[in-house]
Amino acid sequence: MKIKILLSAFIALIIFSQKTNAQIDKGTIWLGGQVSFSTNNAQTLNGTSYSSKSNSLILAPAVGIAVKNNLIEGVDVLYQHISYSNNLDTFPSNNSYSNNYGIGFFVRKYASLGKGFYLFGQGRLGTTYLTQNSGQGNANSSSSSKGFNIGLGFYPGIAYQVSKRFQLETGFNNVFVMQYQYTDSKQTNTGSSPYESKSNSFSVGSSLSNLSSFTLGFRYLISKS
Repeated sequence: MKIKILLSAFIALIIFSQKTNAQIDKGTIWLGGQVSFSTNNAQTLNGTSYSSKSNSLILAPAVGIAVKNNLIEGVDVLYQHISYSNNLDTFPSNNSYSNNYGIGFFVRKYASLGKGFYLFGQGRLGTTYLTQNSGQGNANSSSSSKGFNIGLGFYPGIAYQVSKRFQLETGFNNVFVMQYQYTDSKQTNTGSSPYESKSNSFSVGSSLSNLSSFTLGFRYLISKS
């Protein structure tokens, strides 16, 4: 229901705002991307010493061109690194890290709301190569996985024209997403044979309930004029 309401409101605003003058002209080169970094440290001292640390880095540059006024077509690439470690006195420490690489093709439609503000909707088809490795500090057990996903997503948001060539934007990434994922996992334990498993999954969903889908980005416009 939330998705239907949001999409209906978005379509209505697009139709209404078509009456305003287009400001991103055909032929404009569209550059930008998203960068995010987060870190988290936790420690508990209540008879037992426990600590954990996680880091996440995402780099997603993009380039496009206005094929029509306010209509952008382009390509983006993705690099994501995630690391996690925890340590508990009574158990061996656990460490894991993953590196993901992706590429996507997108179409974005802008609608001017006036006074430098734009409403936009973006559809994206992309694929990501996934890797993950984890193990215990005493090396008794380790695991690794690799795979890929292919996804189709929808991303609405609002952009603000800071200057003639520079925009800031915000929105909710993957409000709607449809995805297929394949994973090949291997686990090794000292004294036993390696274990391997493969999985396939298909999902359709929304990130409306997840505030971490809220993103910030920037765009640089190179126009002919």
